[in-house]
Amino acid sequence: MLASAKEYSASQVEAKYLYNRNNNTYIRIGLTTFADFLLSFFAEIRRRAISAVGCRSPPFNLDLQKNSDWR
Repeated sequence: MLASAKEYSASQVEAKYLYNRNNNTYIRIGLTTFADFLLSFFAEIRRRAISAVGCRSPPFNLDLQKNSDWR
């Protein structure tokens, strides 16, 4: 009876270890995917901000013809 109790306990511990190892793998994969998503999101925001700087138009309240001194 004692030998079978030890054997059952060892197999239970091994099964619990394998279960936890699988859970840790899923957590690691999920965190990696989330980090990739955040990096791509911020990279896209930075890319839009950089490309938007080159095509700015002057403000509407700036009337160049009225304020020019050369005429």
